[in-house]
Amino acid sequence: MPDFHSDRFNKSVWLTTHARQRMKDRHIDMKTVRALIEEGDLKQSSDQNIWLFKHIEGRTDNPVCVAAVDSTALIIKTLMINWELDEDAL
Repeated sequence: MPDFHSDRFNKSVWLTTHARQRMKDRHIDMKTVRALIEEGDLKQSSDQNIWLFKHIEGRTDNPVCVAAVDSTALIIKTLMINWELDEDAL
């Protein structure tokens, strides 16, 4: 069963085991993950891979970012903190 549904992408959202562990390690709750998906800035990193990132009020390790695969569902691969977009990597 999916973790939740994204209105923004109109898709089911699934979190990998790795993403769940990063959430725990980095003290990121599901409410924050939802905010990243629904409101975060989007950068395409390849055909199906995307980054969604956002400044989260009250955190000192901004921006927070999810790396995801955008396919028939949105698969969250990992979550990152203190994230910086590397334009050269695109």
